[in-house]
Amino acid sequence: MARGRMLTKSLSTSQRWARLHGEAGKLAEFCQVLFALLVAHADDFGRLAGDVFTVKFAVVPTSPRKESEVQAALTALHNVGLIEWYGVDGCKCIQINDFDRHQSGLHKRTASQFPEPSGKFREIPSEEKGTEQNRTKTKGVVPTGFEAFWNVFPSKVGKAKALESWQRINPDAALVATIMAGVERSQRSQRWKDGYIPNPATWLNQGRWDDELPMAGVKMSRFDKAMAEDLEA
Repeated sequence: MARGRMLTKSLSTSQRWARLHGEAGKLAEFCQVLFALLVAHADDFGRLAGDVFTVKFAVVPTSPRKESEVQAALTALHNVGLIEWYGVDGCKCIQINDFDRHQSGLHKRTASQFPEPSGKFREIPSEEKGTEQNRTKTKGVVPTGFEAFWNVFPSKVGKAKALESWQRINPDAALVATIMAGVERSQRSQRWKDGYIPNPATWLNQGRWDDELPMAGVKMSRFDKAMAEDLEA
């Protein structure tokens, strides 16, 4: 996936862009910001996870907007035709409309993890494969909440193993929220601030979101440090 995306100046005079003011009212400007960030986070086919939780915590994690407002914004973007917000096999996805027209460098695409709105996966034509042909194609849709978890977890090692652990746990929306709260709580702990952070797969496998760790400012004993080093090894 490209490290950057193009936003065309034609957005300034786009009728769909302008319609957001009538469709979303006070949320219009948030919708416009959200659309730009959706483009930035999209894969090489203009798709990304579309469940509200993931969009909130992976695309606009610092926004004070509530999940209900993110949902309303996605609905407005869909209604004016800037995105296709659709579901396949119980998973929500987003397709940026007219994505190919405005992006460069798409002759070297990585296969999408997300199906088209039709539910099918588009094969990469041979002329588009280029140096990407040896990359592994991930089949199926990324589970709900995983990308949000991966984006906030400070240790970025073993993503494939972490994904396997997430799929094994198969958390519902309530457990996803509990896991995210556990990450946030652990980030404020003295142990994590001292660098004793487990691999994400280990953290998930051991159900560490329920850990009760000393908060920052509470000095760890030698015994605690030894135990932490042993656990994170």
